[in-house]
Amino acid sequence: MSSDLRAAVVSVRWTVPVGMSLVAACAAPAPPGPTVVLVTWDTTRADALSAWTDELPGPPGAPAPHTPHADALAARGVRFAWALAHAPTTLSSHTSIMSGEDPHGHGVPRTGFPV
Repeated sequence: MSSDLRAAVVSVRWTVPVGMSLVAACAAPAPPGPTVVLVTWDTTRADALSAWTDELPGPPGAPAPHTPHADALAARGVRFAWALAHAPTTLSSHTSIMSGEDPHGHGVPRTGFPV
């Protein structure tokens, strides 16, 4: 058997099983992972949401907030009582959340800069 033919046979011996394994791995459904929904509210104080009024009561004499949809989200998900932002503006903060970089890294120091 010539060396070229021998190389082709060895190549086929490895290519077919490896190729079939890759096809099988790609065809298998991925295991279900957690569903993550990030909800951010701009210019909403925590005392304006009824899910937080036990910890953060509103101003004296103010009516109690009624926010059933936000309450349902808070009951089914993770509710943070304390959070910090990289920047005091919405666009820069959201860009930091989505990119994982601080404003100096992503270049959006304030609202009005292109993302």
